[in-house]
Amino acid sequence: MKMKSFVAILSVLSMMLFSKCELPSYNEIDYVNNADYDVYFIALGNRGKHVNTTYSDTTIFFDKKTLGSTIKTHSYIKVNIGTSPIENYFNNIPSDTLSIFYFHPDTLAKYDWEEVRQGYMVLRRYDLSIEDINLLYNKYGVPEIPYPPSEVMRDMKMYPPYGK
Repeated sequence: MKMKSFVAILSVLSMMLFSKCELPSYNEIDYVNNADYDVYFIALGNRGKHVNTTYSDTTIFFDKKTLGSTIKTHSYIKVNIGTSPIENYFNNIPSDTLSIFYFHPDTLAKYDWEEVRQGYMVLRRYDLSIEDINLLYNKYGVPEIPYPPSEVMRDMKMYPPYGK
């Protein structure tokens, strides 16, 4: 009996030693709202008509009706990016930058969309590279993009700048 137990333990240890341990590859991004109010957002990358072909042009060129879902206060939503791993998603973005715009619902209710666009009434805009996203993975191996920005995001491109 002792020999069978030894062989079983040795087999398990060998499998653990020679198996490749990786985080799972997900095809989603979690958008987390840590604010005390709801937010609207839109993420511009390679998703159909929302292609952001010229990242350096950060004007609000999209229509109000294309805004993404509302993220309720202290909750999150999962957005399927349609490909895994996320590096493949970024390879298909012409500018290699994922731009995410956040808007306050009160602003959208109070002002005409043209005023919001012209006055650049965003709560925050993130311009994230794959390197930035790689710093935002949660313990489940899923990128988790918080609003407002976390301390980890301090040096990432955003408007207004971190801390303002």
